[in-house]
Amino acid sequence: MYRIINQKSGNRKIVDKTLGILAAIFAAVFVLMLLATAFIPSLYRFKETLNQSVFVVFAIEMGIIVMAVLRYIFFREEATVLTGGNLELSENQITANGQDFSVSDLRKIRFIGNDIRGDFRGFVTKGTDNTLMITLNDGTEKSWKFEQTEKHQLKNEKKILKKYCDAGLLSESNYENILNNTNYY
Repeated sequence: MYRIINQKSGNRKIVDKTLGILAAIFAAVFVLMLLATAFIPSLYRFKETLNQSVFVVFAIEMGIIVMAVLRYIFFREEATVLTGGNLELSENQITANGQDFSVSDLRKIRFIGNDIRGDFRGFVTKGTDNTLMITLNDGTEKSWKFEQTEKHQLKNEKKILKKYCDAGLLSESNYENILNNTNYY
């Protein structure tokens, strides 16, 4: 049994996009000011003023980049903290948030991720960056983010996953990647 994780609101994506756009704008202004100083001879007499302005733009650019890096390092996993239910895999069905999906009703199963709580991969992970995607026979697609821990890992479900693979629901490469504990893409 795995805990399903619900995403928080999209405010985080907006802030990340804003930081990226600001960084790009200030980088473009910085480069244009440097080029103007270097290639337009009439601006040479304003060289000191332009250099001071370039330094200010550069300082703002570095501040934005430092904020983005600190946000990524310290607040990366904060967006996925709300639990939403349980995910259970069995030979005959998949149960997610109380909904049962019979294996006979499924066309495709795919696991994305390989984030196990507490693993060190440049930072200690919370195990919440995993996704189960299913496609029903009628073409409807559903997905859930779920948590893996040392005790509850997908590779421990080898027998069930093999049955899904043999039924043609789970691709052979996805199955092998899960068992080899590599990324499930």
